[in-house]
Parts: sequence; structure tokens; C-alpha cells
Amino acid sequence: SFTISIYDRWGKLVFKSLQPDFQWDGKSSTGSECSDGVYYWTLGFSNNRGIYKEMNGTVTRITSSN
Repeated sequence: SFTISIYDRWGKLVFKSLQPDFQWDGKSSTGSECSDGVYYWTLGFSNNRGIYKEMNGTVTRITSSN
């Protein structure tokens, strides 16, 4: 099993995937662009022995202004 969730700084869920090969393009699950800033992520998965693990951290979204 696998799940990743990405939250904005107010704790609102902006993206979620159940696919291990997910790619977050900086858009919310509804398709709107997320603003630049720091986002908190949580990741849960089962390893090949069936042991469930959880991890978390932050990612910063920065767009260029050409």
C-alpha cells in the first residue's frame, strides 16, 4: 500500500495520490495552481515484508518569473 498527501501551511489537503510513481506538478487535486511556499507532506507505505512505515517532511514550491 502507498499514500502521499501534501498540505498547505494552514493544514488544508491540496494533493493526494495512492500511486507510488506519482508526480506533483504544483497543482491542487482540483487542477488549480498552488501558490509558492512551503508545503508539508506525509507518506505511508508498506515495505516488501508487509511492515507499514510513515514519513513526513516539507517541500518548497518556487516558480520562476521570466
